[in-house]
Amino acid sequence: LFQIFDAFKPRLHDSNSKVNQVALETMYKMIPLLKDNLSPVINMLVPAMVDNNLNSKNPGIYAAATNVIQALCQHLGN
Repeated sequence: LFQIFDAFKPRLHDSNSKVNQVALETMYKMIPLLKDNLSPVINMLVPAMVDNNLNSKNPGIYAAATNVIQALCQHLGN
């Protein structure tokens, strides 16, 4: 799991906004599937999602990042 997310993490703050948005949307889809299995990598994912995405002026990136954070809150620990 670490190797996958080590490769995936840079896409969460890619300079290409389309790549960034698709990565966030993909993360949103993965969260319900992986649930608590994300626990070992959550400490590297949250900063990558929050750093540039929640303050993005791009409405698509901001919405996708918000959805990811909400999904994490909903699915982790349940």
